[in-house]
Amino acid sequence: MDSYATEVGRFTGTKIHVFGFDSCKGLPPPEDYRDLPRFFKAGFSPMDAPNLKGRLRNGTLILGDVRATVRELVENRADTLRAAPIGFLAFDLDYWSSTLAAFDVLRGDAAVCLPRITCYVDDIVETIEDVGELRAIRDFNEESHGRRMRPPHALRRRLPFEPNWADGIFEAHLFDHADYNTFLADPDAEAEHVPELSDGW
Repeated sequence: MDSYATEVGRFTGTKIHVFGFDSCKGLPPPEDYRDLPRFFKAGFSPMDAPNLKGRLRNGTLILGDVRATVRELVENRADTLRAAPIGFLAFDLDYWSSTLAAFDVLRGDAAVCLPRITCYVDDIVETIEDVGELRAIRDFNEESHGRRMRPPHALRRRLPFEPNWADGIFEAHLFDHADYNTFLADPDAEAEHVPELSDGW
C-alpha cells in the first residue's frame, strides 16, 4: 500500500500517507469460537519490523496491540487527520476480536474520516457472518453510534473481469458526518443516467 500510495501521489499530486498496524508477535490467543480457532492460532503471521521499516517510503508503522494503538492514533493525531482525513481502510486481522477493536477508527470524531470510506476486509471467504471479520462487521453495525459498514451492491459485476477481491470491499458510512449530505454530482447533470438492472446488471 505504501508503494501504491507513492505512485498514485506522483501521478495525481495527491499526498497519501499510509499507517500500518502490527504487534510483531503474530496472532494473540483466540478469545473464543468467534476468532475462528479452526483456521488461526496464536503466533501465526509474525512480522519482521526492521525489514518492513526499511522498505517504507512514506508510510508509518505503528507497533503494539491494535486494541490500543488505533485509538491512540485517532486521539493523538486528531488535528492532523482532520486536515487530511482517512479515506481508505484495509482490515486483515483474521480475528473477530482484533477486527472489532480496530473499528475504533470509525467510532470517534467523524471529522478525522471522510463521510464515506472504502474498506477492504480480508479473510471472509468460506465463513459466515457469525464468526471472524464478518461477525465484527455485524457487531459494529449493531452498536448505537448509528454508523454502518455495508458491501456496495453489484460492485463486482460492474468492474472489468469481475475480480474476486471486489467481494471484500465494504463502505463505512458516517451518517453523522458534517459533510455526509454534501452534493457531489455535477449540478448541471440532473438527468444523469442511473443504471437499471436491465443495463446488464
